[in-house]
Amino acid sequence: MKLRLIAKLAAICVVATVGSGCSLLPASLTALPEEYLGNRMRITADFDNVAGLYAGNEVSVLGVPIGDVESVTAKGSYVQVVMSVDRGVKIPADAIAALVNPQLITNRHVELAPAYTGDGPTLGDNAYIPKERTRVPVELDRILANFDQLGAALKGDNQTGPMASRVLFPLLNGNGDRLRGTLDALSSAFEVTFANKDQISNTIIKLNDVTQVIASNDQTVRDFSGRLTDLVNLMGEQAPGLQAVLRQLDDFVTNTATLVGDNRDQLAGALTRFVAITSQMRTNARGLTEIVDVAPLLFQNISNATSREHQALRLHGLLDKSVLDSEVLSTFCQRLLIRSDGCRTGRVEDFGPDFGLTAALLGIANPQ
Repeated sequence: MKLRLIAKLAAICVVATVGSGCSLLPASLTALPEEYLGNRMRITADFDNVAGLYAGNEVSVLGVPIGDVESVTAKGSYVQVVMSVDRGVKIPADAIAALVNPQLITNRHVELAPAYTGDGPTLGDNAYIPKERTRVPVELDRILANFDQLGAALKGDNQTGPMASRVLFPLLNGNGDRLRGTLDALSSAFEVTFANKDQISNTIIKLNDVTQVIASNDQTVRDFSGRLTDLVNLMGEQAPGLQAVLRQLDDFVTNTATLVGDNRDQLAGALTRFVAITSQMRTNARGLTEIVDVAPLLFQNISNATSREHQALRLHGLLDKSVLDSEVLSTFCQRLLIRSDGCRTGRVEDFGPDFGLTAALLGIANPQ
């Protein structure tokens, strides 16, 4: 029982001793696993000025955050910035580090550029970017100071100013009439503009409407532009074929012109005859129209009269209509004094059983 209690006390002492020893280790030793086994790497860069940059600010590539600033340390004439970035992001070995303001009044962040394209060496852990490859934006107060200095230099005294003798005097000397004419022309231009202000206003409104229509149909315009680009690309790809077609067309036109020139008289005669034919057809247009109207019925009757079984035509001659029904029959009956009904009706059966031959012979034998 005592031995078991002593063993437990000894184990507790060993654990306490080990824990206290670990707590007394330097921070650099405890950070070794994160430094050599973690997914981050350090990059050091020197800047002339880092106003607005603080520890914790972002480090980005193409605007995408890849890390943050660990420390900002002044080193006399420059400032050293230590950055911690994602080890998986490759950065070119000749990359530059630039301080960027996302807005006019905001904290800055570090932008590493250019982005890695897949070729060449890359920055490794504990890489160093010298001051020659760092960029700092111009301060707003420096710009304002330069403008103030320029204004002070141009202020001059209250009489001639610093540039009057060098600029204004040569410009105005002997050019009074030209300046007056220029001012008159400007005045006339402004008067015309003011007189047509309503038209100008309407034009601007219509342009605004056109712009709004184009904006509302932006996708349609983009689709049309894309199709037009595809058409231009297709024509560019088919340029050899188009050239061949145009060359063949040119040869065809040349040969046609040569043929027409060699046969000019024959073509002129053919055209003259063609004009005469068309004129004749126009003169007999009514008859041609009747032929066109009757021809289908004629061909249909011929087809109906044809016997394909006996290979013959079925015809029924109406002699009383085609021969006897005429002025000749009337004159014949009058000369021979034939009084048969056939002379009046023109029908064969009305002449009697002998078809009027007896009366005709008697009339010939006994002329009056």
